[in-house]
Amino acid sequence: MLGTTYLFSFNGETISFVTLQMAEIKRDSLSRKDRLQIGRDRYPAVQIGQLAVHVDYEDNDVGTHILDWSIGKAMKISEQIGCRFVVLNAEREAIGFYEKYGFRMLPKQDNRIYPFMFLDLRSHVGQ
Repeated sequence: MLGTTYLFSFNGETISFVTLQMAEIKRDSLSRKDRLQIGRDRYPAVQIGQLAVHVDYEDNDVGTHILDWSIGKAMKISEQIGCRFVVLNAEREAIGFYEKYGFRMLPKQDNRIYPFMFLDLRSHVGQ
């Protein structure tokens, strides 16, 4: 997949980056309660392909700000092309971080090295 990588800097030093790209979620991979009733087998999504913070800035909420920015960007994109979800493959130690934002794991992710997580943008509006 093709994506766009955004670099974030502070005092001339790159301190973080995130890659966003288009993706999709298969309807059948969602639990029944999460499925949309729109007659489609796949739902459009923005994927956070990579999100990283320089080690010297990890304790300064930079990751939180980059995730906020990424979700905001996804919301703007969704207004233009009708995308509904943000998806990512999480590192196990970051699952709690993403869950605080409302990301949830797809079913049957227990044995995956990088579990697939999703956020419904409609449920995130106003947070």
